[in-house]
Amino acid sequence: MGKRGNRMQVKLEDLNLIPIMGVMIILIPMVLFSYSFDQLKVQQVATPRVGASVASAGAAKQEEKVPLKLAVHIGNDGFKIKANEIFADLSFPEIPKQKFQVVVVPGQAAQAVTDYDYPRLYSVLRALKDQERFKEEDSIDVSAEMNIPWSVVAATIDAARVKLTTADFRPNANYEQALELYRRDKPVMEPGKLKTADGVAIPTTVPMFPKVVFTVAEVVN
Repeated sequence: MGKRGNRMQVKLEDLNLIPIMGVMIILIPMVLFSYSFDQLKVQQVATPRVGASVASAGAAKQEEKVPLKLAVHIGNDGFKIKANEIFADLSFPEIPKQKFQVVVVPGQAAQAVTDYDYPRLYSVLRALKDQERFKEEDSIDVSAEMNIPWSVVAATIDAARVKLTTADFRPNANYEQALELYRRDKPVMEPGKLKTADGVAIPTTVPMFPKVVFTVAEVVN
C-alpha cells in the first residue's frame, strides 16, 4: 500500500461539557460570597421647625430639637464648614491648605508639598461634638468639587467619623508636627455590643459623626 493507505482515520467527537458546567455552577456562588459589598444609604434630614421667638425659654427647648445639619465642603483651596443657620452662635473658620517640606527621595533635598489640613479639620469637628447639646448628633454631609481626588474625600471622612485620643491638634504651631501626631494617634475605644466566647465585650471605636452623606458639587459658570 501507499502512504495514503497507512494513514490513521481520526474520528472527532463533541466534547462533554456537563462536568465542567457543574463545577462552574458550584464555583460562581463561592466567588460571589467571598466579596464584601459596600452598602450605600441616604441619610434623611428633617426640616427644622422654628418658633416665633428664639430668645424665649420655649424656643431654647425647641432649638435643641433642631438638627445641626453639619456640612464640610472640600474646595481646591481647603475646607469650609457650615451648620444650620438657626445656631447663630456657631462660627467656623475656613481651613486652608498647608505647605510643608517632605523628603520624596531619600538622600535628596526636601520638596515643598501642599496638602489639606486634616488635623485642624478634626480639631474643629471634635470641639463641636464635645458640646453637650451636640453629643447626640451623628450625621455630617461631605461635598467636594468635581476635580477633588477620592483619596482626599476618604481622608476627610476619616477625620469626621471616629474620635481620637487627642482632642485638639491646633496648639501645634508646626503643621508637620501636627500632621505627624494626627497620623500616629489612635482612636478612642469602648466596650462594644459583641462579646467573646468568655463573655468579654469586644472593644470598638467611639464614633464622632459616623453617618456620612457624600455629594459632588459641580460649579456652573
